[in-house]
Formats: sequence, structure tokens, C-alpha cells
Amino acid sequence: NYDELPFEQEIKTVSERVRVISVPFRAEFTVTPESVLSSTRCESYGYPLELTMIGEGKGIRLGRLTTRMVFCADGQPVGPYGNGTGVFVAANGDELYFDLPYGLIVWNEGDNADYYPTRFNDEFYFTGGTGRFNGAGGSFMTNAYVHLPVDENDMFHADFYSSGNLILNRGRQRNK
Repeated sequence: NYDELPFEQEIKTVSERVRVISVPFRAEFTVTPESVLSSTRCESYGYPLELTMIGEGKGIRLGRLTTRMVFCADGQPVGPYGNGTGVFVAANGDELYFDLPYGLIVWNEGDNADYYPTRFNDEFYFTGGTGRFNGAGGSFMTNAYVHLPVDENDMFHADFYSSGNLILNRGRQRNK
């Protein structure tokens, strides 16, 4: 019985409430391959390759942005990818981190399939950041289209038209 336990000291606490807000997230950007490497890390997840993609674009809450993402894939035009991480670097240098746990690239059956034969629309998760993105959360859908090269003068790239919700920490407020 808990009533029989001695209570020897009074504990005083001040609770802190973290103020957070959820705001729309939108970003349009293009990525190209920086490297495609064999990877023992990715092999442990069932993928033979680790891809690093870099790019730039613009976004709400980011302004002009750069991005870098590293993930695992099998190198085929369609199929699964995942086990990755990424970062958006905002115009002022603040960083917004995200995870890409799993995704699926599929054949594009839309009106733009001649230029973008494949596409993916997977959920990526915000995992914090620096500056105003410290403690950030939320997620976004990729809504991305992949252009595959048709000759040696053409370049592989993916165009993203992403949207979601970004949860921002707006500081702490003491309750007495």
C-alpha cells in the first residue's frame, strides 16, 4: 500500500511548456547525383548501392536552399530505396534535417511521362536542425519526378514539388 510509504521531503518543481507551432512546408528543388558507391552499410539493408544526391531550389521557411541526401538503392529505374538522411540548408545557413526511411520509385503514367519516366511520392520525416529549425519535427511528401538520360549529353535528375507540415519550436515558457 503506497499510503504507508514515508514521505520525507517535499519536492518543488517548475514545469516548462515548450511552445510549438505547425506551419505549412513547401519546397521545389532539383537534385543530381554526386556519387553512387558500393556500400556495406546499404548491403546490410538489402541494397547494393549508396547514392548521394545534391541540389538546390527554393522553399517556404527556407528561401533559396541547397540540399544533400544520402540513401540506399538497388540502382534500377523502379523499385525500393531508403535508409537515408538528408539536409536542407536555408538561405541564412540554418539546417533542417530529414530522414527517408523507405520509398518506392514507380513508372510515371502521367502526361509528363515522356520527360519523367519514373516518379515517387514518399513521406520523409523532419528530425531537427540548427538555428530556427532546432527541435523541428513534422514530415513532407516528396512528389518527385525522375528524368533518365536519353543520351550522353543528357543528365539524370529528380525534380521535387514537396509539401507537408513543419513543426517548429518557438521557445520555452515557464509556468509557475
